[in-house]
Amino acid sequence: MWVNFIIIAIVCVIAFLSFSGYSLAKNNTDDAPTREKLANKLSQLPYDLEKDEIPQGAMCYSQSPPEYQEQQTEYICPVCGERTFHYTGLKDALEEKGNISYLDNYRNKVKQITKIDVKLDESEFCKNCSPNIKKPKYCIIVTYGENAKPHKTCDVSLDDINLLYDFSEGKKEHSIYYAFLEMEKEKVPIEKYKARLEDLLGTKLK
Repeated sequence: MWVNFIIIAIVCVIAFLSFSGYSLAKNNTDDAPTREKLANKLSQLPYDLEKDEIPQGAMCYSQSPPEYQEQQTEYICPVCGERTFHYTGLKDALEEKGNISYLDNYRNKVKQITKIDVKLDESEFCKNCSPNIKKPKYCIIVTYGENAKPHKTCDVSLDDINLLYDFSEGKKEHSIYYAFLEMEKEKVPIEKYKARLEDLLGTKLK
């Protein structure tokens, strides 16, 4: 009788342990991260980070700094028709002097001046007309008559041309032109630019 009781007790203990192990395994299986659970968890995360704010992993190639990434511009000379390619880096975007990207701005500004005989000389941007020029600049030529020698000034800025326009129109103030903003912002008494006007016009002002 005692033997039977012992056998029954052993069977009960084994059954209890087996059931407990099954319960634990089942509970652990329920808590395991499934694909659906992870997807649901990810969908609950707030998505308010900009792409650029996320740290980037290591790159297996060398990337050039933005200031050295060049833009190619084709220039067709209006005099000889020669094609010249110019390369401008992003670091030069704010500097309009000698920048081929501002060619249309220079042309349009000069056309606005009607009371002074002034022309834009862009020949330095042509490799055929100016083969020895390494860093081309914009120039202007002021003419006073058929018998007078034209006056040429190089390395002019858009604000220089705007200054000539204000002076030719008899304005008392010069509107400083910011090329990268494409707008006139400040106004300064034009007499403060007497020396620069003399350089641009090739004459002494009274």
